[in-house]
Amino acid sequence: SEERQIWLGWVRAQQEPLRPVTDVRLFGSDRWMRVNEPAERIRVNGMRVRARRAPPYAGETAARGLVAETQVTVNGGKLLGGSREFTQAQSDLWYARPVKRGDILHLRVSGSLAVGRPPRQAWPDLGGDAGLRAFPPRGFGTADTLVGYGRLLTRVEFRSRTAQVKRSRLPVLRNLGFRLVPFAEAGTVWGRTPGAGGSRVQPVREWKDLHLPRRSDVRWDLGFGLRQEINYAGILSYAQLDFAWPMGAHTGPPRITVPFSKDGMD
Repeated sequence: SEERQIWLGWVRAQQEPLRPVTDVRLFGSDRWMRVNEPAERIRVNGMRVRARRAPPYAGETAARGLVAETQVTVNGGKLLGGSREFTQAQSDLWYARPVKRGDILHLRVSGSLAVGRPPRQAWPDLGGDAGLRAFPPRGFGTADTLVGYGRLLTRVEFRSRTAQVKRSRLPVLRNLGFRLVPFAEAGTVWGRTPGAGGSRVQPVREWKDLHLPRRSDVRWDLGFGLRQEINYAGILSYAQLDFAWPMGAHTGPPRITVPFSKDGMD
């Protein structure tokens, strides 16, 4: 319908670790190859259902209202066949509310869960642009594990109107018409083993294995972005340059990310 959509599909996943085919490096050292976590070999069949509710909007760019999306994938099992059995579920809520002419308050809540025997690449990740922007994906390069069998993320952004940035004394901000986007994020992962470099997660075989996160598992950050509205319908709606600082007990240097979106949502 105009506001609701549902998909039902068959999934075939065949993933194997790949060895480097060349020693050529574009950016100097091979640090990222050393810290990269290898994927596990899997061959599974699965069933996936995805449901989405969104208000009607023009140009495929969500400007206001509530967007809710849930996706569940059941992999393996005797009926479906495969090398292992596991289930993945993810639910996202976005809410965009205009507060003044041209200003928007943007809220997001996201939850993920992987139970059974999921491979490493299927574990929910709290770091990176899709999570806490001040923390590296999966905790790469640190002793902090940012993956687990469950993840919860909250995000608040305030997107100012372009005129506020045009009054800046910096010519690059005035001429390019960036929106200023301050944000705050908080999240946690369940079942992680600190200091394991992302390689150890306590698996969930049964529902009784689930437990609430510890206070030490919570991470949060603060930052701001410079946002350029593009509104190229169906392809690209915005680009944003983000600067994020880890806060609390996990302070450190800022991380810079560049997110894009085709529908106004991250």
